[in-house]
Amino acid sequence: VELDWVSKPYPKGTGAVRGVTLKVERGSVNGLVGANGAGKSTLIKMIGGAIAPSGGRMVWRHEPVSWSGPKEAHRSGIAVVHQHTPLIPTLSVAENVFLASGGSWRYRKLARERELGELARSIGSTVEGERLVADLSIGERQMVALLQALANAPELLVLDEPTASLSLSERMLVFEAVRRFVADGEHSVLFVSHLLDEVVELTD
Repeated sequence: VELDWVSKPYPKGTGAVRGVTLKVERGSVNGLVGANGAGKSTLIKMIGGAIAPSGGRMVWRHEPVSWSGPKEAHRSGIAVVHQHTPLIPTLSVAENVFLASGGSWRYRKLARERELGELARSIGSTVEGERLVADLSIGERQMVALLQALANAPELLVLDEPTASLSLSERMLVFEAVRRFVADGEHSVLFVSHLLDEVVELTD
């Protein structure tokens, strides 16, 4: 994805995003860093189709794009994992992961179990598919959110401060998942953080 001089002002002249230029290449982990209120969330909402930029140009797969909404961006290969991704605690891990499938997971249980196993192995997750989300730790829920994003095979994964509430060991699991995701050289990650140690350790 590329952004060329993208801007998004809000009422009363507040410039949430002003003239941002950004290029995320395949096979790379890119860091997006800034203090609270710096405009990080606004920027990723534009990339993910939740809001439209007021100025500038966004390019996806070498073609200019203007998303009609998050669903179009998602279908085109962009997945955003927010810091507090809403999961349904009374459903299992597998049910939460495939919720966006419109209910088809209920009728293809064996296929979904196999697919979940493959997804989990691809990022090194050990969360069991039949466990209820209500019984998971914060770190395990973050892994479920990652699996949910990966279920639709995105090319670009945007992670919005995914480690903010995690322990050090849980952070390492997320880092390993990110490294595995980009290892084939065909996928990329935009990693949003305000922790410089994470950015130095993880990003290219």
